[in-house]
Amino acid sequence: MKSGQSRIELAQELKDQLSQIGDKRIERLPAAIDGMNVLAASFPDQYHWRFKTAEALRAEAEELRRRKAKAVDLNVLYWRDTLAIIEAHTVMSVWRMLDIAQSAFRALEEDSYRHRRARRTGHTRDASRLYRQLP
Repeated sequence: MKSGQSRIELAQELKDQLSQIGDKRIERLPAAIDGMNVLAASFPDQYHWRFKTAEALRAEAEELRRRKAKAVDLNVLYWRDTLAIIEAHTVMSVWRMLDIAQSAFRALEEDSYRHRRARRTGHTRDASRLYRQLP
């Protein structure tokens, strides 16, 4: 899990609200969040990858050619570089997905809190009514 990132958690009240919707996809959301937390825990909090330019890769391939290396050695060089790029993009994509999900669930909880508070205080704001008041 990335440094400074916390587990994604849904408040129990929000889980209860989701279970009342009656949509199986929505009801599976807490399990999906648990899966994201497991995924986040399995990824490193730091990832050290160095970008290799095409020129650097070409220079390494030339060095292999000068040493009269076998074709398999060139294949190893190419595939290690390709797989390192894929791995780096995967790690960054997972980190980004978790950041976005965490923000989305935090916003859901804040929205749920605002609605609860509005019901308690009687100060509700109907978004459609506010929209109609715009010039």
